[in-house]
Amino acid sequence: MLRFFLIYICICYVLFSKVSNLYADEICKLYNIKTLKQLKEKRKICKKNNKILISFDQTLEPEILIGMLCDLKYNVIHNDDKNIINTRDKSRKILCIYNPSN
Repeated sequence: MLRFFLIYICICYVLFSKVSNLYADEICKLYNIKTLKQLKEKRKICKKNNKILISFDQTLEPEILIGMLCDLKYNVIHNDDKNIINTRDKSRKILCIYNPSN
């Protein structure tokens, strides 16, 4: 009886630890950001300490966006290319951990 009880507790522990990890990896996606005003409106859906993927226009500076949105204790991934290529998606992207400064 004790053996079954211990097995049951181990299975519950494994299941609950996996379920809690599913919510830790949420990604907040913000697409087609053209102005800072638009960014402030759209970022309200994001929760602090989640990953955030920002797709923004060529006119915005990535350094400003990174300073406003990213937690600098962790890695920030973004593309530095300013070349305008005739493709469907001309936007630049930033991936980081969301920690708003203002």
